[in-house]
Amino acid sequence: MQRQTVRALEDPLERSQAREAIAMASDRLSLPPVIRSEAERFFRDATQRGLYRGRSQVAAVGASVYAACRRYSLPRTLGEVSKVLGARRSEVGRAFKVACRGMATVVPSVDPRVYLARYAQELALSPQIRSSVESMLKEAETSPEVSGLSAHGLVAALIYIAAERNGERRSRAQVARISAVTEVTLRSTSRLLERLLGPRSDGSPP
Repeated sequence: MQRQTVRALEDPLERSQAREAIAMASDRLSLPPVIRSEAERFFRDATQRGLYRGRSQVAAVGASVYAACRRYSLPRTLGEVSKVLGARRSEVGRAFKVACRGMATVVPSVDPRVYLARYAQELALSPQIRSSVESMLKEAETSPEVSGLSAHGLVAALIYIAAERNGERRSRAQVARISAVTEVTLRSTSRLLERLLGPRSDGSPP
């Protein structure tokens, strides 16, 4: 997509490639029509307020699509949105933060359990593993040490741990690929959670 700079326009979607880019990202991310419409609304509002001025259009579109996904609790990560648009994650993230702050909009985080449902299906996890992850997630969320972790990264690490503990091993590479986190991040997060969660209920070490 041609790199452009966003300006405050009377009708930003009609006079730019933004609508086309939002449609493309929606198709590649398999987003429902309501998400696409919300992304267009967010883009229009932010642009008319001048919040995307000076930022690349691809970053503005990415921020709008990501905001729409979070608005409807759809499990799509900032990294996934950035990747389909060919944008840098950091650039999209900055545009998202500026727009939310400028519009005084509270965009809720996606509940980790929504990511669990998606990843469990893609990794063909048994109900036992899902139940184990839900139980560990409930326990982990009580610790302030996990407050800085992304929802999808937290779920990915718990899936890896639960699969190992219950004899349904999934490789670190498999889990990392499905959850769009790096293997390094998955390893460090898993170690943190194993320390917080302690030994298994049968008394054996994590």
